[in-house]
Amino acid sequence: MGIRDNLEAGREWWASEFKRIFPTCPICGSDSGYDVTRKFLTYYAKCRSCEAVWQPIVEGPVWKTEHRYLLVEPDKEMRASSLVKKGDRWHKGYKAEFWKSLNLGPREPKPTAPPLPPLTDLEEEVFDYIDKHGGEISIPQASEDLGLSEARLKATIDKLKEKKYIE
Repeated sequence: MGIRDNLEAGREWWASEFKRIFPTCPICGSDSGYDVTRKFLTYYAKCRSCEAVWQPIVEGPVWKTEHRYLLVEPDKEMRASSLVKKGDRWHKGYKAEFWKSLNLGPREPKPTAPPLPPLTDLEEEVFDYIDKHGGEISIPQASEDLGLSEARLKATIDKLKEKKYIE
């Protein structure tokens, strides 16, 4: 068994160990597993779903070994960004119990405004005119420029307000 085989065996062992300790990702709840990489003597586990990256930290004597997990990179949605400990090189991470009890919950979708109702050709022409003039127009000037009576222009502006295109 060569060095490369030992490295691969170490990665496989850490991947299975991480999956045993965290059957589902503490951040996103996925059970898709982890990819383990190694940089020098340090192993890193990356969730295949949310891409959060942990560094397992093992310290203490054999009979009193302590396992902790340091979040090195947050998930791709940045839900756990406040738990990342990058600048503090002496930070020892958190025990598995902390990560297992973590409940970031499902990400709330951002509320979207309902779509605005469609504009008629006339409403669109008046809206574009108002927009080109920075939102403030002179009714007599706009009436002349657009070739509309002031009454029709005001009625169209009222429709634009009603449809929430302008305030």
